[in-house]
Amino acid sequence: MVEVAKVLETLKNVCHIKPPAVIDGGDVLNIGSKVFVGLSKRTNIQAVRQLEEIVRNDGFDVTPVKVSKVLHLKSACTYLGDNYVIVAEDRFSLDVLKGYSKIVVPKGEERAADCLSVNGTVLVAKGHPKTMKLIEREGFAVKELDISEFRKGDGALTCLSILS
Repeated sequence: MVEVAKVLETLKNVCHIKPPAVIDGGDVLNIGSKVFVGLSKRTNIQAVRQLEEIVRNDGFDVTPVKVSKVLHLKSACTYLGDNYVIVAEDRFSLDVLKGYSKIVVPKGEERAADCLSVNGTVLVAKGHPKTMKLIEREGFAVKELDISEFRKGDGALTCLSILS
């Protein structure tokens, strides 16, 4: 993690969360000027409060989101672009996403909610055909990726990415 921070410091302003606060990147969903932060086993409210202080003068609105039945927020919700979010039901209160168009993944394909939008194409883990059709129906290009080796470590597409 220290080596990643060194590289990022050459590209961006890097701030640090101080203990007892803890935060996992998988719990941070940024949509424009809104930052949704999942409260999970890996992120606590102290981190949310510190993040609010860090971004206060930059015009960001930070919203804590209690998550359940998943590792972190982006395991159950990601932003696709064009005001669309993809969500797995019963993992958090969808009320926090008022104003966004929602694609709800079908039962049995909940892991597909952790996908990644890159340059107008939505990358989806292999094995979620119903979800892929729902995304395509909303006008997005979709590409299926085999991430089975990453799944063995409970990884997903957003875990493999640093988004700016």
